[in-house]
Amino acid sequence: MYDAIVCDPPYGIRAGARKSGSKLDVVRPVLESQRHDHIAQTRPYAISDVMVDLLDVAARVLVLGGCLVYIIPSMADFVPEKDLPMHPCLHLTFCCYQPLHIQYGRRVVVMRKIENYDESQQDFYKRSSWVNGAESAEKVANIRERLIEEAKRKPGYEEKSKYKAAKRRLKKEERKG
Repeated sequence: MYDAIVCDPPYGIRAGARKSGSKLDVVRPVLESQRHDHIAQTRPYAISDVMVDLLDVAARVLVLGGCLVYIIPSMADFVPEKDLPMHPCLHLTFCCYQPLHIQYGRRVVVMRKIENYDESQQDFYKRSSWVNGAESAEKVANIRERLIEEAKRKPGYEEKSKYKAAKRRLKKEERKG
């Protein structure tokens, strides 16, 4: 259907990803009288699930030979061959690292569709997306927490943190007054 998909999926560093859906086990129907201004509920969307769904959608909707291009965050311990999500219908064509910090960067990933998608295999495709399983998925899913832990190890972190918090409070008070 599509020749290419180019995207920058949310990876939860500044804000967490969310998807439509209720947090409740039993979903209550929206009354007809409330539909005109109803705002659908959302729930958290794990970054590892975002990546699995991205590859699955790309494998379904790209034409053979079509390309998926996306960005994924990574720390220094990230090994593309083991830690990138994969899909049997997509072939990794290119992966370029862009350092943003000493321990942190992002990768531009290009994948090409090499075979047709088999709907009956969707569960298998999704289960096998992370080559190293949970270990690889966690490297992407918890990147915000890992960045915070790295920052806390640096000398002077506590002092800088207190100074920045005080500065934010002052700015907030200035805006009010």
